[in-house]
Amino acid sequence: MARKGLEFGKLCRELLNLPKNLYHPRNKAKKMIVPEKITNFNRTQAELEEFALFAILVAGKSAKVTAKKLDNFLFVPCQLGAMTAFEWIIHLNQIQITDRALHHMVKLHRLGQYRRVVRAFTDIVKLKDKLSTVTVDELEQVYGIGRKTASFFVVHSQANARHAVLDTHILHWLRDNGHDAPMVTPSRRKYVELEQVFLDYCEQAQKTPAELDLEIWKKYSGALTNAADIV
Repeated sequence: MARKGLEFGKLCRELLNLPKNLYHPRNKAKKMIVPEKITNFNRTQAELEEFALFAILVAGKSAKVTAKKLDNFLFVPCQLGAMTAFEWIIHLNQIQITDRALHHMVKLHRLGQYRRVVRAFTDIVKLKDKLSTVTVDELEQVYGIGRKTASFFVVHSQANARHAVLDTHILHWLRDNGHDAPMVTPSRRKYVELEQVFLDYCEQAQKTPAELDLEIWKKYSGALTNAADIV
């Protein structure tokens, strides 16, 4: 672990021209994404960028593990105040030391699905100036982002969002309530149908989609797996 940390520190110093003693493997990244408190309608630009990367990474994975990996991936640029998450992505794609710096950093932190993640990270920076108002349809234009991931980002960052995050937990909950819901994220037509069912439940319960989504996740995540999976 220490060797990996030293390797990371060396690469970061080369990428950012940082002082030699700035990164040490015993330094710990603070939590930027807290799965149990995922809803935040007042995120800063920097926080929106971090949340966007989290949404890309977390699909089908442990939310807690993913959050920790992202914290470490962004430790030097963001937590030491050098640049924002998107600025870090842009910087990695522009430096001359290596033509695959972003890929190396993604792989070093074991973020998974390296090619998809690198392409998605690179593509989403084009939405930098509109993250606070971005729509589900606009997010779906980003490579590697489907309706579920797009809805997850919007529902938990925009107060008036009216979408459903049809992850395994929501689908399980729908089946338990007598609805014909698949085991995995459905096709677009079925997604729209089940999304309306979920939104109808929100109306009946007088809850926002974010509130009901988080409530269901907290109830079902432990029943489905020992890991805290959100999407």
